[in-house]
Amino acid sequence: MRRAVLVALLAAAVPSSAGAALTPAIAVSVASGAAPLTVRFTADAGAVEPAAAVVSYDWTFGDGGTASGQTVTHRFARAGVFTVAVRVTDTLGGTATGTTRIQAQALGLTLAPSTVVFGRRTIARGTVVPAQAGTAVAIERRTPTGWLRVASARTDSAGRFNARLRPGKTGLVRARIGELRSPPERLTVAPELTAHAQAAKAFVGASLVVHARPATDAPVSVTILRSGREVAHARGRPGRRLTVPTPGVGTFAARIEVAGGRLTIPLHASARALSYGSTGADVTALRSRLAELHVHVPGPSTEFGPELADSVVAFQKARGLERTGVVDDATWRGLSQDVVPTPRYRGPGTHIEVTKSRQILMIVRDGRTLWYFPVSSGAGGITPVGNYRILWKAPSTTTWLGPAILYRTMTFHTHYAIHGFPSVPAYPASHGCVRVPIWIADWLYRQSPVGERVYVYE
Repeated sequence: MRRAVLVALLAAAVPSSAGAALTPAIAVSVASGAAPLTVRFTADAGAVEPAAAVVSYDWTFGDGGTASGQTVTHRFARAGVFTVAVRVTDTLGGTATGTTRIQAQALGLTLAPSTVVFGRRTIARGTVVPAQAGTAVAIERRTPTGWLRVASARTDSAGRFNARLRPGKTGLVRARIGELRSPPERLTVAPELTAHAQAAKAFVGASLVVHARPATDAPVSVTILRSGREVAHARGRPGRRLTVPTPGVGTFAARIEVAGGRLTIPLHASARALSYGSTGADVTALRSRLAELHVHVPGPSTEFGPELADSVVAFQKARGLERTGVVDDATWRGLSQDVVPTPRYRGPGTHIEVTKSRQILMIVRDGRTLWYFPVSSGAGGITPVGNYRILWKAPSTTTWLGPAILYRTMTFHTHYAIHGFPSVPAYPASHGCVRVPIWIADWLYRQSPVGERVYVYE
């Protein structure tokens, strides 16, 4: 009888079916923190003698992860509130489950805009996950000595917040809730720019002064645009006068950039009429522009002489303008366009082309016009057309017209040559040869060898 009672008491003390194990307690290394959050878990099922021994610990972490063991470690990669459960099983098959909650937090921040002009505002906005309504958020700026609070906000029911900033300098900005911090965001403060430009002159440019607030030593970069296309560039320093190019007449835009700040201002370039005897910077600019368009030009000078007049006439001939030698509005407009006469013959090497209709001579190399200048061919169209070569050359020759009047003769036909002559009108006027201005004849004579191809066509 005594033995039967003892067995009954022991049977009542030892769990013998599912659910009879003791509920486990869970110890955690940390219950909340910034995601990704790594937590160490330890399950304690306890023991009341003579209890059955626990033989397994099976974990679920609420984010799809699982593990086994009395002590486990898990990494919560994303933010959220997770219910962690451990199910213990004892030697008699009894089970029990213990749970705990882990909060993996995330604090995000964006700046809109992330680049702001000095003196203007930007908005710092973000969200805390899991959402916490009414939580104080500090907006901080990085300084040489640490993080300085520059604004504050509170979260709404969805965990969102925003704060207005009027930043004074470029740097890093973050949001903070207690020990929870957002990744820092870079805020760029561009200087406020103003610019003053004087009246622009075609191909001479415009005088420009750029001011930046706050003051900076960063370089000024200016891009000149025409109809949205970049046509010129210039660089300088804030507060200092610089000249920006205006390659032509008409309206341009100057896009100014300094340390992230940008300003665009209009420029209108005009030009005066230039002719023989004119002087000034615009004469120098005219010569340079003609050279850019492959017109053969005289040496640098601020004075408009007869040689430069020849170059202007050559350009007017090539563009079908009135052959006056005066740079009028129509000529300035033509100079504003990047147009070079196209040769008729595109073979390799160097050759000469004389076009009688336009009364110009072109030096062509590998299919490209290197230079061109004015000529006067035979009156009445008597200069023969065809495919020739330079047959022979002479510093000067004598004809029935008088001694030594054909300067730097380059004969390409039995009776016809290219040579320098004092008079080279804008129309055909010779006795059949191709006249070139005296000041060009020496250069042409030196660079064109005997045997060089000469094409003459209408």
